[in-house]
Amino acid sequence: MIVLHLVLVLSQMKTANGTLPPAGQWLFDRFCQDMDDNLREMGVGDFAVPKRMQKVGEAFYGRAKVYEGALADDNPVALPAAVARNVFGAAEPPSARGVSLPICRTWRRVFRNWTPMR
Repeated sequence: MIVLHLVLVLSQMKTANGTLPPAGQWLFDRFCQDMDDNLREMGVGDFAVPKRMQKVGEAFYGRAKVYEGALADDNPVALPAAVARNVFGAAEPPSARGVSLPICRTWRRVFRNWTPMR
């Protein structure tokens, strides 16, 4: 879920400014550092952390592409389906649909009413 929200916030920051502002880069860097710290806390060895972080990066950018594409799509089912698939790991189970639809409605409302801070 953190990747979902991070992608959506960074996407809005990029849309509002034309490029990712320093605050967005800081947020992404903090996310990466937090993932690194969590891997180490879970006992992943120093030599394995970079390989795991590469997988985290691949997952992040893959999901970012899917979520941004779904937000740009006029199909109201695209984003809930992407959330169900990427967050809950299923095509669209009833529990995922129950959670993903409110998330998607909220984010669409946020995107529609976004006013960037300058």
